[in-house]
This record gives sequence, C-alpha cells and structure tokens, in this order.
Amino acid sequence: MSAGDLIQSMPTPSQPSGGGDGAADAKQGMLSDIVQQLRDDFRERDALYSGIDTILFQENEVAIPDNYRKTALEVKSPLAPHIANTVTAALSTNPPNVQFDPTGFGDPAQANSTLREKFFEAAWRRQEEEAQRSIFRPFMHALITKGEGIIKTVERSKKAWSKYNKDQAKLREILEEDEALSAEDKDKLYDKQTEDWKKSLPYPIASTDVPPDTFYYVKNEDGLTFACEVKTVPFFETLERFQASVDGKGNIIAPSDYRATGLPRHEWATAFGSTVPGRSQWQGRGRVKPLTMVEAWDANEVTYILYGPGQVTRGGKRLGRGTVVKSFKHRYGDRVTGALRGPYFHAQGITTHSRLPEHCGLGILFGFLELFPMLDSLLTIQANAAFLYGFPAFKETQPQGPTLQGPFGNDEAEGETGRTRIEPGTLYPRDIAPVDMPRSGQDLEKTIQFIRGFIEMALPNVVSGTVNAEQSGWAITQASQLARLGWQPIIDNAQFALSRRVGFESWLIEKRVREPVSVWGETPANYSTSRARQGWLTVAPDDLNGVHRYRVVLQPETPADRIQQIRTHKELLSLRLEAWNDAVTQLGGNPDEVEAAWLLYDMKNDPVIKAELKKRTFQELGIMDEESLNNANAEARAAQPSASGGPPRPPGPMPPPQMGGGSAPGGQPGQQPGMPPNAVAITPGLPGGGAPMVPPPRNAQPMTGPGMPGPTAPPR
Repeated sequence: MSAGDLIQSMPTPSQPSGGGDGAADAKQGMLSDIVQQLRDDFRERDALYSGIDTILFQENEVAIPDNYRKTALEVKSPLAPHIANTVTAALSTNPPNVQFDPTGFGDPAQANSTLREKFFEAAWRRQEEEAQRSIFRPFMHALITKGEGIIKTVERSKKAWSKYNKDQAKLREILEEDEALSAEDKDKLYDKQTEDWKKSLPYPIASTDVPPDTFYYVKNEDGLTFACEVKTVPFFETLERFQASVDGKGNIIAPSDYRATGLPRHEWATAFGSTVPGRSQWQGRGRVKPLTMVEAWDANEVTYILYGPGQVTRGGKRLGRGTVVKSFKHRYGDRVTGALRGPYFHAQGITTHSRLPEHCGLGILFGFLELFPMLDSLLTIQANAAFLYGFPAFKETQPQGPTLQGPFGNDEAEGETGRTRIEPGTLYPRDIAPVDMPRSGQDLEKTIQFIRGFIEMALPNVVSGTVNAEQSGWAITQASQLARLGWQPIIDNAQFALSRRVGFESWLIEKRVREPVSVWGETPANYSTSRARQGWLTVAPDDLNGVHRYRVVLQPETPADRIQQIRTHKELLSLRLEAWNDAVTQLGGNPDEVEAAWLLYDMKNDPVIKAELKKRTFQELGIMDEESLNNANAEARAAQPSASGGPPRPPGPMPPPQMGGGSAPGGQPGQQPGMPPNAVAITPGLPGGGAPMVPPPRNAQPMTGPGMPGPTAPPR
C-alpha cells in the first residue's frame, strides 16, 4: 500500500467519522508518521545535498596543522562554482520553446497550434515577471548540481481574480436592469468589460521552483502518488496567513481549536526565542527557533501542518505531532490511476538504474566531490610554503685560509645577536650568499596537476572557452559537441518535466479557470490584422478542447551547432528525406508564420507589384503627368512575363487582345510552344514558378504580342 492509500484510509479533519476530534488527530498522526518515514528514507540523499552545498558555496574547512594556523593562508579553488555556473548558463541561456502539434489538417488547426505555442511561452514569462525573479535558471542549477529539480505550478484564480468575481456579478445585474439594450448587446458589453478587467489583474496561475532538499515523494508506475515539502518558514507571516497562534510552550494552535488559548500577537516572538530569555525554556538564549511547515499532497487532498519549537526535537532531526492548520480538496489527481497530475513536476539529472533517492539521479559534480576539498588542501600547502619561504635569507661564507677569530668565532665582532642586517646595494667585507630555502617538492605539483586533470572531465577546456591554438575549428567543434553529450540526459529530463508542466497549465485553464485568459506577448503572423509584433494573446477553454500534449524544447546550442543543424536539414530537404514543415519546426520556427512571411516578401518584391505601387504613389502625390503614366504602364507591362513563358515583353503600347485561341506552329489551338500535343496551357504565376493566386477565366484567350504566334483559324 502506498503512502497516498494510507492517507486516504484515514478520515479528513474537516469530515470526522463519528469520533469527534479523534479522527482529526488520527489523520494528523498518520501524516506526521509518513513524513518522518520519508525523511528517514531520504536521509542519505539529504546528506549528499548538504555536502554539495558545502562545496558549491565554499563552506568546507581546510585541514591545517595547529602549528601553522597562525601563518597559513587558507586557499579554496573556485572550480566547483565555476563549473556549476558555466553549465547552468549554457543550458539556460535560451528560454524554453513550446511546441504543439496541430490536432488536424488545414489552416485553422495550424493557427490554433501557433496560438498555443505563443501563448504559453508568454505565460511563462508573465509568471516569472510576477514572481520578480527567474524560475527557470534556479530549476536548472539544482538539476545540474544536485541531479534533481522541481517546479511547482498551482491555480490561484480565486486569489488573483477575487475583485473580478465581485465586479462581474455587479456588472451582470446592471446590464440585466437595462431594458434599452438587446440580449446580444448585453453579451458584447459584458464580454468586453470583463476581458478588460482580467487583463489588468494578475495571471491566475503561479509557478515557482522547489529546493530539492525540502522535497520528499512516493512514486510508483503511474507517477507521483504522494509528495510533500518540509521547509522552514518565517513564523509571523505564516501564523497570520493561516490565522493560527502559538502558546507559551512553543506549540502551534489551530484556528479551529477552541480548547487551547494562544499568546497575544505581540508575544509570539517570545515563544520562538527572538527576545531576551527568561520566560520559558524554549526561548533558546536569544536564538530564533524556526517554524517548520509540512505541505503534503495526495491524490485528493492537500494538508498544511505547522511545527512550533515545542513540537520539534533538538536539532530538528525528528518531527513530533504537528498541528493541521488547513486542509482542502484540490482535484489535481487522476481518478483512474490515483497519481498526481500536479502541482509538482519532478526532473532528475543523469539517471541511473538505481532506485535509491541518493543514486537514481546524479549531478555533474557527483564523481568529483572528494577532489575539491583535496585540491583546496594542496593549494593551501603550496600557498603556505610560498608565504613562509618566499622571502630569501642570506648567510656569510667563510673565506679560505686562517682568519683571526675570537673565542666564540665571529659573534663577538657582530654584536650580541650574532646577525648582520643585509641592505641591498651595500658592500660587505665577506661573501654573502642566499640560503636555499625548503620547498614543497615536486610531488605536490604533480598531485595538483593530477587532481585538476580529473576535475577537467566535468568541464572540458573546449566547453569553458579555453582552446589550443594548434587545434582546427572543426576539431574544436566536434570536441565541444562530444563533451556536452554527457549533459544530454539532463536536457531530456528537463524537457520532459517542463512539457508536463505546460500540459498541466493548459488543463488548469480548461478545467479550473474555465474562462478566457489573456497574456501580453509576441503575436502570430496570422493572429490579427495588426502589424504590431506585440499584443494580447487570449486562450479560451474552447481553444484547448481537451488536448494538452505539449513539447518543450531547450536550445543550449552555440552558433557552430546552429550552422551544423541548418546544413543537416538542408541536405535532408534536398534529398526529400524530410518535410519542409518538420525542418522549420525542429529549428524552432512556426511553419505557418515562416510561410506567410515569405509569401508577403515575394509579393512585395514582385516587379508587377512594385510598378503598381510606384504608379499609385505618384498618383496620390499628384506628380504624375501623362508621359510618366505611360512610362509606368510600360514598365508594368515589361515586368509581366509573356504567355509563352519567355522573356518579358519590351516596353511599348499593349496590343489589343485577339479573339480566338492561338496555337503554336504545327500544333493545336491554345497550345504553347514546346509543349506536347493535348497539353493544357498553364497561365504563368508569380516569379519562381509558383501557381497563380487567382485562376484565369475559363473563356480567356491567350494574348498576342511581339514574339508570340498569331491567331490561327480553328480546325475544321
């Protein structure tokens, strides 16, 4: 039985089953036991994450002998944070690209696909703007360094649109009382006003990243069945949010618990030890004790449990009996499988065959964790040797032969100390030579190079921007691509989790928000008649229609990779091994937008269109006389291709059309030169061999002109 099934077997606090408060206490105890069991199961993972944070933020201590602590310089290598930041920047330099395959054939399905892609890309930017920080980069940083990343997405329409819900009810009452308006006019005014209100309000869906070391879960073949966060939160804001209180012993009191009496608000701080001690033993001598919150999600319900200082053991290693301050049904679970659709979207780093939490997903620093402290120790030894023995010492050399010395050698002549102060540039009667100071030895240099060679495997030089001048450009590109293949599992897992998140956001709009939602972003080419590239994008539940299968693509490539991809698709298209739409999609574009843009470009650059635009421009400006008008008409006729597909007609007056069908010499009427018998004449279209935009009339006759065959009599 899974953790979710165990929770569902217990009655909820809001619906006790005949036992009064005993049922709520039993549910609360069951949740606390499950959370504590998960913390015990994930203890090795938490210890691994703590060690990674220690190295990333350079909080590790370097072992230095006691005799050298006064003079030793503690040196720490910046390689660990440099590797993490470089790889994170490489994989998160471009924002996620949303792709949606059309659900049908034709322009409406393609337009719906483009609208969805543009909308959810703009919606992600909107959520990051409202969070006032980047969400994608912390998610990728945790995924790269610790091998685990989580994004949380929840619906908040009741909170974000609380004012809208009140105003739209008043608006409906006002419109119903107005008898001068028809029902159609009332609906138009209502839709217009409510949409304007919603555009000015926050986005009804919010996302955030979850630190991996606070996330615990139960997963089976169908996905997540139970997930929870165990996190430290500020006590004052949290108690205000849940309308809870705290007593003098440091226990949290639920808002519905009428049996206990809490402290006044101005005395809450005394229970958490943030004032001078002397009131109770839980104050901790002036140190603020944290407030721990557990947010537990199963397939049907979410429960918030608070643990005060009196409900947590020393050190916070074990949780006691917390206080349930809020619990409600969320309807995010799948009724068939019992798994969670959301709100958590869990991605692992370099996946392995292990099912242990500390080994199933690894970060890029996992195999090098022991090398960074060792490198810090060696660099400290090297720096200490350079500090102690970097300044030279001198000695006097004794001259050869007998010398006059006192009973104690030369010490009497030099004074009580027996030392001579050396000043550069001074001549001395005796020879002075430097003393050969101790050195750290060759083994230290070799060991440092040896360790750095291992660490370089995590971030090769070609990836970090350091290359050898003797290498060719192609060799550098290939080496960079092969080095980054080790990051491909991380990219794939991140894309899968982000794709599920976008699908869940789409499901929330259709099933939970149930109203059109608008965001400001880049509009598709065929979205409106406006030429502006930015505008409001609106998605309604009818546009989603129960299909929520999206694909998010990360593009961490360099310009060299981009050129290589373009060349690959060019070869595939030339050999007809790939469709044009597929090539545009894989390169990150929208086929309908690209096609519309090129169609507009070709039409603008067509000679006929250019001549017509020039003619109308002169007419509007009033600077065209009869001679200029004739010249413009001649240029327009010269730009048109001949009916036989030959070169354009020379400038000159257009001959009147001839009645009857023309024919090639020795051919049938209406047949073009060089065409086989019984072939149908095709009217030339736009330059480039395209079909005509408008087909010619059925009874249209071929034109005659210079270089064209004249009319012939119809065959008898």
